[in-house]
Amino acid sequence: MKTGKFYLSIFASIIFGFFCPAVFALDPMGPPATDIEKEQFKIGVDYSHSNMDLELNNGTWIEYLDGIFYDWGEAVDLTLKSLKINRGYANFGYGIVDNCEVFLRL
Repeated sequence: MKTGKFYLSIFASIIFGFFCPAVFALDPMGPPATDIEKEQFKIGVDYSHSNMDLELNNGTWIEYLDGIFYDWGEAVDLTLKSLKINRGYANFGYGIVDNCEVFLRL
């Protein structure tokens, strides 16, 4: 029975990941490959810097107060130039098998 709960939690995590906006997936993605071998640990610090332009055209807004729908309307067109984002992370990794790791980034 415990194995069924484990697989259900993995399945729920995967489904949850499919419905998250793509923006949230860009930064937490790890490296394309790793050099950690089986049963090794890795602790480190990661730094991310991005610079982008954002543009909103023909948008709408929805307002909720205390979780209750309040109002909605059309948003004003908006452009943000040179939006800079700096982030720092603590990274913890564990090698499951050679050249494959599971990591947590906080």
